[in-house]
Formats: sequence, structure tokens, C-alpha cells
Amino acid sequence: MTSDVSNATRRALAMLAVLTIDTATSTSIAARQTSPAKVCALLPIQELEALYGSRAGVPRGTDTSTISSCTVIIANQAVKVSSSPPGTPDEPKTVKMGLKALTAMVNDATGQIKPEQKDYGTVGCSRITITNDFRNKPLDKPVGSTTCFQLDGGYLSLTLTSDDPSIISDQRVMALLAKTADRRKGGSGDVPFPRRPL
Repeated sequence: MTSDVSNATRRALAMLAVLTIDTATSTSIAARQTSPAKVCALLPIQELEALYGSRAGVPRGTDTSTISSCTVIIANQAVKVSSSPPGTPDEPKTVKMGLKALTAMVNDATGQIKPEQKDYGTVGCSRITITNDFRNKPLDKPVGSTTCFQLDGGYLSLTLTSDDPSIISDQRVMALLAKTADRRKGGSGDVPFPRRPL
């Protein structure tokens, strides 16, 4: 994606960032704007920067007793990680339940976008594609968002947005989710995210 992004595409990307909703619980806008959350340390920043071909912005997130979330902007695209401890109330018990919850939240938020979903057994992935801006005018390129999640060790999701379908393929997001899960198992989520200049 070039750095010369149209206003309509930026609005669509902003909408996708809003749609990266946690299935375990939702957090307030004010809470999402704190910086940095411990969960930010789970993001594989170097791999994400290489994937998007740009430096990452400053991650913003929140830590609560039920869910921790962190969002970082890379090349005008939102990347979000969310993590809950095992046994969190209202956490989906199966991948099928998690996909159903994601569908309900997308429908509540948009009323018109039908997600493409796949149950991979231990991981579920859901993709939405936006083809029109907020004025219902066609975008130059469709913009997509893929969320993949797992339940092993507690709910963990990773969402990537892009107008490049290869960046948000299920396989690509699942590979990055696996790296994120490995970092969570290693305890790197307890280390504050290092601030890096842009």
C-alpha cells in the first residue's frame, strides 16, 4: 500500500479499526486510549513492520482483569491484539461460539457486512471486506480486516487490516497469532512495550 492513501480509504480503515471488537468483552473508548498495555509486548512488531513495509506507531491499549487489548497503526492500517486469562466470564468455550459472537458483533456494528469465516479446529478466523466509503461511494480498492483467535491458554486474538489481501490472509494472520501465543506462553506480556521512535 502506498503512503498516498485517499480520504475515503482512511475512513474505511478507521471503520475497520472500530470493528476489531473483542469477543470476550468490550472496553470503553477512554480505556482503549491508554498507553501502553502489557499485552502490547505480545505483538511481533518486527514481523509486522516487515509485512506492511513501514514502521509501527506507538501502541495504545488497556489492561483489565478480564481482557487486555492493544492497537498499533502501521502504514495507516490497524493491528490489534487482545488477550484474556483462562476462565474469564463470557469467554467463548469453542471456536464455533467465538465465530458466532464475532458475526453478531459485526452485524450489530454494520448491519450489512457478512463476514467470511473458517473454523480451523483450534483457531477461528473471520474476515470482513468494505467496498464502499461512509458516503456509499466505491473505494479504489476494497479494504479488509481479518481476525484470528484461539482459546488455548485463554482467549487470544489478532486482527490485521489492509487493502492488500495477501497481508490479511487467514494463513498469514494465523502464523502471526502463533508467534503472539508463543510470546504469551513465554511471559513476554508482563514486560512493558518499549517505546520506539518512528
